[in-house]
Amino acid sequence: IYWSSSFDVYKQLYGSKLNKAAYLKSQLQLNIPMLIPWVFVSLLYAGIQKGEEAKLFQLSEAMKDYIVLPISFFCIALIVPAFLIFSWNCRPLPEGKLKDELSNFCHNLGLKFKGLYLWNIFEGKLFTAGVMGLISRYRYILVTPTLLSQLSIDEIKGVLAHEAGHTLRYHIHFYALFFLSFILLSISYPSLLTLGLAYTDLFYIYNDTFSSAMDKNQFSVLWGLLPVLMLFILYFRYLYGFISRNFEREADLFSFEKTGGSSAITSSLEKIGLYNGDIREHPNWHHYSIKERVEYVQLSEEDSSYLIRHKRKALLIKWGIGLLFLFSAFVAYISHTKAEGTEVRYSLLEKTLQREIALGRGTAEYYYLLGEIHNERKEFAQAIESLKESIKEDPYNAEAYNNIAWIYATADDKSIRNYRKGLEYALIALKLKRTPHILDTVAECYYHLGELEKAISIEKEALVHATKNRGFYHKQLKKFQKKLTVI
Repeated sequence: IYWSSSFDVYKQLYGSKLNKAAYLKSQLQLNIPMLIPWVFVSLLYAGIQKGEEAKLFQLSEAMKDYIVLPISFFCIALIVPAFLIFSWNCRPLPEGKLKDELSNFCHNLGLKFKGLYLWNIFEGKLFTAGVMGLISRYRYILVTPTLLSQLSIDEIKGVLAHEAGHTLRYHIHFYALFFLSFILLSISYPSLLTLGLAYTDLFYIYNDTFSSAMDKNQFSVLWGLLPVLMLFILYFRYLYGFISRNFEREADLFSFEKTGGSSAITSSLEKIGLYNGDIREHPNWHHYSIKERVEYVQLSEEDSSYLIRHKRKALLIKWGIGLLFLFSAFVAYISHTKAEGTEVRYSLLEKTLQREIALGRGTAEYYYLLGEIHNERKEFAQAIESLKESIKEDPYNAEAYNNIAWIYATADDKSIRNYRKGLEYALIALKLKRTPHILDTVAECYYHLGELEKAISIEKEALVHATKNRGFYHKQLKKFQKKLTVI
């Protein structure tokens, strides 16, 4: 819709003979290639998923991200520039004096590149130039026919020096780090949200505020998308805009220094502003206005402190981007590592159980699960307390009796151990359910109480009935027999 509505403006501004269909095709040629990174990343994730489905490998979510991002970054750096040359209908600049002079000028600046190309998109009527490619072997300099026809040779050099400044001052590389930082922060958000639910009261707020399933689904969508959308707007509209404006100014100043004065870059900017509809004083969210750009270059020519001041500012911005990338990588690593850990799952489950119990909806199963969580964390006193509450709710809960007995018999904290109590609970569990693992608990209690023959006899019974974990029961039996032999 936006492209269609802008057609008349384009036609009037540039005196174009394109029909609307051709104009829309040019818009697609210009913009569709920007989707290549996302398509490439999606294909990589799909390939990993297929590999997991075929049981070729299994990767954690964090590991998938750490594999996909670097591969995508390097492949895109190699593939995208060449694809854009094809998609944008670029052709090598014809051999001749102009190409030789411009190539030599760029080489003298220290810019390494594969070739100079004519940028023919939109009939070549766009008044612009650019350098693309992180790697010199896959780096292309693009100039539109209109730019070549409207500017003098010195003005063309001023524009090329500006574009070279983006590369030689490493703007492209820092933009890459800036975009990677956003990706890292974006993929970290689900893990950060999980950690927030696990370790803050956000989980309680969620449960108390959104009672119906529909509300919770809406809440999940809201918290899943809204923060990322807000981050996107703030990150690119404001932070990227700030960085872009200052990098453009640094490139202007690079051109001013390398061409020996302000005239080449300022006169080319003035012509660009006039050609594009007298936009000299129009503000731009990612560029200073042409008036501001021209004035700053001229001020720098008159007073070198302006040049020095902006160089320092640009250096601080680059340090900031580097620190942002390191911070984003750290957040991504920590959030994925923590969020995928067992402790987070325990915390989420514990919060759910505690909330239900606090609201008077506690059941034997809830207390039992809470006891298991405490036991896994080696919080043995709390585990016993929760398991006893489970027994109060359900006096026939054999597993709760058995787990209390096992804690009394084997707890790492020796102050918790009480073999006689353990045996009492184990025998009650055995009366309720005579299974191999409960028989093993009874045998363990007898073992610690020194009644080894009973321990061996009961462990043998456990082995007879066991259909799984037989290796563990064999190990237990050998332990008991060894102790009896020593005695």
